[in-house]
Amino acid sequence: MSLGVGCHLPGGRGSRVRLTGEVAKTCLQLRFRVWGHNLDPDALTQRLGIEPSRKFHIGERPGRAAHEVAGWEWRSEWTGWDIEPSMGRLVALLGPHRNVLRSCVEEGATIRLMVAGEFDMDVVTDLEEAERRGYGFDEGVCSISRR
Repeated sequence: MSLGVGCHLPGGRGSRVRLTGEVAKTCLQLRFRVWGHNLDPDALTQRLGIEPSRKFHIGERPGRAAHEVAGWEWRSEWTGWDIEPSMGRLVALLGPHRNVLRSCVEEGATIRLMVAGEFDMDVVTDLEEAERRGYGFDEGVCSISRR
């Protein structure tokens, strides 16, 4: 899999460039979170009939946010680039419960859907490093490519 990233390289004479490299391995995961001051994660679990990947009451977890809010979280299995099957599972699992989730928001909770990822690839941070690795820089097309 090839991944391109646009960025400004230090020493790049003010140009924006595109880095392109081979991604050896990619893992993605969906994370659906419900957090709130008034949230009761046990009651939410019961109302949904879905066992969360994790849940916590105010003060049960380390971190500043967990001392102010309670949380309920469902995580998909780790997948490769194709996140669509996980999204379908999420919709099938939680879609029938949208009224329950809507009531959580009406009671002050925040709902977030995130995609977490791990990418196994090289990162080139400047033009000198690109040269050492055998990448070429072409200002005309603003890209770094393997020579």
